[in-house]
Amino acid sequence: MIPRLNVANNAQTTLNGAVTNSATTITVTDVSLFPAVPFRITVDAEIMEVSAVNVSSKQFTVLRAQEGTVAATHNSGAFVENRWTKGTYDELVQSIKDATTYQA
Repeated sequence: MIPRLNVANNAQTTLNGAVTNSATTITVTDVSLFPAVPFRITVDAEIMEVSAVNVSSKQFTVLRAQEGTVAATHNSGAFVENRWTKGTYDELVQSIKDATTYQA
């Protein structure tokens, strides 16, 4: 099994508009540094999974409240970062375990 989540070094931007706690799309100032979907982002204390990127409108389609975090409101200008999270690590470890199990 190949790890499902993608990551990128130094991928960060800011929100270009406030976000409600029920929004499923967020608008950011720049999408160019982020990896191919799927990937996770952190905004304030919330982790979201990005399933689609609209380059022209600079919008991410997101699944909110990942890894035990809570969907919250976020102010325009809040940092949006592609961080290495526990969930990303867990998926990588599981893929290594799966690969070594099948090679035995």
